[in-house]
Amino acid sequence: MFAASNMAADPFFEARGLSKSFAGRTAVRDVSFRLDQGRTLALVGSSGAGKSTLARCLALFETPDCGKVRIAGRAPERARGDIQLILQQPAASLNPRFTVEQALEEPLRIQRRGTAAARRQSVLRWMEIVGLPAAAAGMRTRALSGGESQRLAIARALILEPKLLILDESLSGLDLSVRAQVATLLLDLRRQRSLTCILISHDLALAAQLADEIAVMDAGVIVEQAAAAELLAAPRHPRSRELVQATRELSLEGPEA
Repeated sequence: MFAASNMAADPFFEARGLSKSFAGRTAVRDVSFRLDQGRTLALVGSSGAGKSTLARCLALFETPDCGKVRIAGRAPERARGDIQLILQQPAASLNPRFTVEQALEEPLRIQRRGTAAARRQSVLRWMEIVGLPAAAAGMRTRALSGGESQRLAIARALILEPKLLILDESLSGLDLSVRAQVATLLLDLRRQRSLTCILISHDLALAAQLADEIAVMDAGVIVEQAAAAELLAAPRHPRSRELVQATRELSLEGPEA
């Protein structure tokens, strides 16, 4: 069992009893949680804990064996872009022959939203929001740096104005300075646009920086869920205590150790 918090009536987002197995192996088992609008939940755990499978079920990339996902009381629609998922290496999902403008406009074109002029205006607006210069609109996506690709992926996900953004290890692999910049961008977007997020990570320190609540996964199950500060200060489950201890040891060793 896990400590469920934020259990208000009529939550903005809710997962109920999600389970998923592959070839007889259970990857996610009976996962339930709620999330209010404008809040961020971090799902943390070691490799193989089921975090990415859960992310794909939440984003409707995988069909769970059982369970439901609800946004504002109804089932989300992938075709409408209600939930957007940013993967660990977003550059790999970008067409290298596309310009930045083409990559950003593509989701709008697919959904037939707006005129060409309106789409271009939206592209330039989102480039400005995520800190990409207007001059980058004509650049090929393959020419972008890691941080620029990350900003483009965020803009591409948010241009459809989804109800929920899921980041699956999306800040992994970035150097510390770029990761800090992208983390600051996400915090700013959350404050300015009441963005609701789920952050998938093995990095408890990053989760504590970005999330209101942290849920710890182990063997496909959420074993503990609490406010970020509470979980860091007094973890109750053995797996949570292991993660907190490892984070403290890394902090003591420092980045150069």
